[in-house]
Amino acid sequence: MGKKSSGGLGVVIAVLALAQRLGGYQNKPLAILLVVAASLSFAWLIWLWAQDAIVSWRGRSSARNLGANRAGLVYRGIGSNRGSWSRGSGMCVPCMVQVGNSQPEEEITLNNVTARIEYIHARDRFTIREALWITVRRDQTGLNVSTEQGQRIFLAANETQCFMLFLEQDRHYWISDNLIDVEKELQPGKWTAQLSVTADNGKPLKGKISFTVVPGPDRKLVFKEPAFSPGLGWLRRVLAIR
Repeated sequence: MGKKSSGGLGVVIAVLALAQRLGGYQNKPLAILLVVAASLSFAWLIWLWAQDAIVSWRGRSSARNLGANRAGLVYRGIGSNRGSWSRGSGMCVPCMVQVGNSQPEEEITLNNVTARIEYIHARDRFTIREALWITVRRDQTGLNVSTEQGQRIFLAANETQCFMLFLEQDRHYWISDNLIDVEKELQPGKWTAQLSVTADNGKPLKGKISFTVVPGPDRKLVFKEPAFSPGLGWLRRVLAIR
């Protein structure tokens, strides 16, 4: 119970005592008026206590959910922010999907983060079971940079790293799980990449990225807005609003 509610209860008690005294002095109309006012005030205090109880319960529930859900994976964009790499007689540029650890304050590292991609084009489907991560990390000085490749990574709190969606080389787009060998070329037309990013100790990230390879000599690739969903997070948000 807050200080304001306690003070209000004291006022109600004082008003009731005054009404009792006035009733003893045959001033019943004023006494009745004071009793009605005290009753309304008491009802208002009950409403305040109920609101405080609801806020307190939501706070405890949120704290329990945070502890239970722990860290989670979040989508943070698409880009070619890993530079160009030598492949064969030329250079290739990997298109990367950026994924981060959503825990900014607590030191919770996500373990064994992997990404699975299923490419869909008309009736054609192809799956990369473990996509290639290209991680970039700086030391404490911020000057020395280390770059590593692998199919599984550790993702520290508030850290963002990238895995490869496809390779581009000479206006051709290739599906691959490494920077050397290619598995399949993305033919002109509409494509959907179904993504599933998981970790041993965090909420998964599932969603899709849609894009079109435009036919012609330029062979441009145009992205649509990606749609991602962290498991059943949308349901928790709807219930929280209600």
